Amino acid sequence: MSEFLIRDEPAFEVAALPHHGAYNEIGAAFGRQWELVMQHGLADRMGAGVGCYYDDPSVVPEAELRSHAGCEVVPGTPLPECFDRIVFPAGRVAVLTYKGPYSGIPADWRELYGQWLPDTGEEVADRVPYERYLNAMHNTAPEDLLTEIVVPLKKAVSLSMTKL
Repeated sequence: MSEFLIRDEPAFEVAALPHHGAYNEIGAAFGRQWELVMQHGLADRMGAGVGCYYDDPSVVPEAELRSHAGCEVVPGTPLPECFDRIVFPAGRVAVLTYKGPYSGIPADWRELYGQWLPDTGEEVADRVPYERYLNAMHNTAPEDLLTEIVVPLKKAVSLSMTKL
């Protein structure tokens, strides 16, 4: 069962490698990213895995999909040239926490964008949505994997009323 919420997300940075093509094939880029982390002695500076997904797969042809495979990194960590540094600003986000194998994640993306977000009245910000992997498939059973699907939101509009 998935859980939806809206929260304030602090700013963070990601050390990542680009991936082009089907989103469900990004695993190879994550593997290469981790190899480079180990090769450059950065493991103690890394946090949760993060996948950045720039395109809507229902609109963009599979071969043209753009994404990044990375890990959170301690801000300001010097990175080798092989990595792209992606800086996420602080802000409000919609979060869907998914439990289960990665193969089930696309259905929750569709539910988040197609049903839950429209029902909230929230507006999606013009920033990249991402997945944060709270545990890892190398030491977690597929049914116990936890993934946050995170969508940046525009600032909430507060209304004030004055008595006439």
